[in-house]
Amino acid sequence: AVEGHPAGEPMLREAFVPGKGRGMIATRAVHSGSIMFVEAPLLCTTTPGVRHACGLCLGDAVEFCELCDEGTCVICGPHACKQPDKAERELRGSVWYQLYERYVGLVQQEEVEVDWSAFARVPTSVYEDWDKFAAAAELFVSPVRRRMGFDQPAGSATSRALTKEGFLDFYRLARANSAAVGDRGSAIFRMHACLNHSCSPNAVALRLMDYFPGALAQEGATSGSRLHPGSIAILAERDISADEEVCISYLHPDEEREELTRRYGFTCRCPACGSSGEA
Repeated sequence: AVEGHPAGEPMLREAFVPGKGRGMIATRAVHSGSIMFVEAPLLCTTTPGVRHACGLCLGDAVEFCELCDEGTCVICGPHACKQPDKAERELRGSVWYQLYERYVGLVQQEEVEVDWSAFARVPTSVYEDWDKFAAAAELFVSPVRRRMGFDQPAGSATSRALTKEGFLDFYRLARANSAAVGDRGSAIFRMHACLNHSCSPNAVALRLMDYFPGALAQEGATSGSRLHPGSIAILAERDISADEEVCISYLHPDEEREELTRRYGFTCRCPACGSSGEA
């Protein structure tokens, strides 16, 4: 199968890394160029304004709704417009709002078990105007609550997600863990979220369809299942030793290391930064 660990046996395991918390460790020697795992997103959405991708799965869009600014593919369609009012249309220009909407929908699906408490959060100290943003959080919650929050049992995971505190907690989680998927949008992944940063990474995350364009058709033809169009592949950029931590870069090639502190609230201490240990 394409999804999961290509060789059958996991190449990586989750482990506690001193000074970092969760991390991913190689279970055996990995050769440069190897795909260590393929993962579908827990939730995803397109970058606002992107018309060529489906807002639900990041596949190729065949329909685009001007009202809710969302594309739909042949698999996820037909499009069910949410009929947003003027205020919500403005919110839909934020990827964080759209990810939050998807998050609440996922929480409602009780059969999908995700330990959201295990995901890292960006510290509130990173935000200069956090108090001002937090005070306005109800603007993000109200439209989703109106559409999805009726008859939710008190104390349920969904009812907690549909509160100001629930939104702010998810926002900090999404800022820490969301990843770009090609030029299509952003997504949150379960295993990818465990990969720590290094300025000299030994791995890279790629949109699977960009790396292996025929994967979607091949998977459907061979197994009858559908590979998620938003799936990513974690590729070894060099040989990796057994028990070595697998790291990616959180930065684009043209970004400075100071961006890590501004965006995520930590200072990198990897060998490339001239200090012992990594962050």
